[in-house]
Amino acid sequence: MDVGTVVEKVEEILKDHDDLISGFNKFLPKGYEILLPPKDTVQLKDAIKYVQKIKVKILLNLGHRLILLGHDKILGLMYLLYILCCANVIN
Repeated sequence: MDVGTVVEKVEEILKDHDDLISGFNKFLPKGYEILLPPKDTVQLKDAIKYVQKIKVKILLNLGHRLILLGHDKILGLMYLLYILCCANVIN
């Protein structure tokens, strides 16, 4: 079995495990490394999702406080729905 065949099989086995592929690449001869997607793209997507979750939690907390403070419950629920729509949680 040649190096190329081994690399192909390992790439198939380690699919979606970039950290393991990166470690495996250290043992391969030059020219046989398995190409990985750029990390910046994945990290940016994760950061955007995280910020959106925080935004929704903060805004939901504000809507909940409106209801608890004795404001009209319908007004509070309408506010919560508005927040969820603005945060792209509800389409």
